Amino acid sequence: MLITGGKMAGRPATPREGWLHILNDEDVVEIENALQVAARAGKALLNLRREDFPLPTLGPRLRQISAGLETGQGFAVVRGLPVESRSEEDARLICWGLGLHLGVALVQKSDDSLIVDVRDTGRQTSELRRHDSNMDINFHVDSCDVVALLCRRTAMEGGASLLTSSLAVRDEIARLRPHLLEVLEAPLPFAAVGPAARDGQPFFLSPVFGGDREDFTSRFYGARIRAVRGMAGAPELTAEQLEAVDLIDKIAADPNLSCELDFQPGDLQLVNNHLVYHARTAFTDHPDPDRRRHLLRLWLAVPDSRRLPETFREAWGRVEPGVVRGGVLSWQLRRNEAGRYQREQARELGMLV
Repeated sequence: MLITGGKMAGRPATPREGWLHILNDEDVVEIENALQVAARAGKALLNLRREDFPLPTLGPRLRQISAGLETGQGFAVVRGLPVESRSEEDARLICWGLGLHLGVALVQKSDDSLIVDVRDTGRQTSELRRHDSNMDINFHVDSCDVVALLCRRTAMEGGASLLTSSLAVRDEIARLRPHLLEVLEAPLPFAAVGPAARDGQPFFLSPVFGGDREDFTSRFYGARIRAVRGMAGAPELTAEQLEAVDLIDKIAADPNLSCELDFQPGDLQLVNNHLVYHARTAFTDHPDPDRRRHLLRLWLAVPDSRRLPETFREAWGRVEPGVVRGGVLSWQLRRNEAGRYQREQARELGMLV
């Protein structure tokens, strides 16, 4: 399994590994019917509920696949969603509808966006948020239990998804440089996406690794750790801490530990951020704007999430299992439309807020 760093090492993942779930004709018809029901309802996305996107057969299987991210490879791909021939609006509705059966979507941007376009906008981008560029993205985690990526269009060349086990990375560090593992199990400063919970400062503190096999988690984004250098109020990074961060980047990118997935239109990739780091290769897009690489992203808090070590509370807000947690903490569960949706969706899924 990928979470042990063994079976899938050093080669593209194959369907025999059990991560690939291919939809049949009945599944596709069920999704298309759900799309029609949701469209007829005429509701804004935040007002839709599971019954507005009914998946009587596929819905329980999606929840089973999501729960399996805690015990299996740490990732899954649902293949064959009917988006390639549909409009961008329909693809967005399908993505959101599937999310209603999986968890509670987290706000990802300061404008309360709960579903985000991942595509090259052509504008100059920062080192910290490259999703709207065609640049490569190093191994990291998103600040959610599960990140869901629905592929609508692929690039002309490149744009592959790379995955590696954070547990395998930790074990490799323990083997090669055990003294650096102690450094990574102590709190490090991370540059926040938005105002952090820590007195509104632009950084928060979190270990990179914590827990044992049952409650293991890893919080890693090398660029966000390095970005705190010179930041007012942030702890000064030591040479040993920077060496440890560089070592994670090096080990995670080792082709003997990682696997590569090529997106297909209609793929829904689900990744457990506590167990798996993900990355992206650079890509070249099609000249035709409608054929350019386009993914839709949800950050999800999920009902079957694990308990986290107490040392990760500042990063996640909550450490109990099955709660709404993650994202930019100050953007979640506010008294606005996004927060109302989150509370109602959590209640429907039996999650705590």
